[in-house]
Amino acid sequence: MSTQPPQQPRRNRNTELGDHACFCSACGWARRFFPGVIEPPSECPSCSGHVVSACPGCNEHIISIFAVDCDVCGVSLRAPMVSDDLRIRRSPRRLPLVSPSEGDTSCGC
Repeated sequence: MSTQPPQQPRRNRNTELGDHACFCSACGWARRFFPGVIEPPSECPSCSGHVVSACPGCNEHIISIFAVDCDVCGVSLRAPMVSDDLRIRRSPRRLPLVSPSEGDTSCGC
């Protein structure tokens, strides 16, 4: 019988790194930030380009650095390619987020 060390409770990484994301639409520079504590810069520190921190269509906050389209309204946030040879690794579409309280409880958990 093998004994494994007790597992640490899993923390939400967004809480450690920042609740929201921003990125440069020109060069791809990206950071997470805490709204109200640390705000995103108005221009990119790398190339002085425009930093996107909310959807231009619905003003929803961006929660993923790899976002290509808005999760709420579907408006394109940026091109899926940062340059001719550098593709943003996250697929443009993903499943909607579900909070644990809204999840399916049919399993009896």
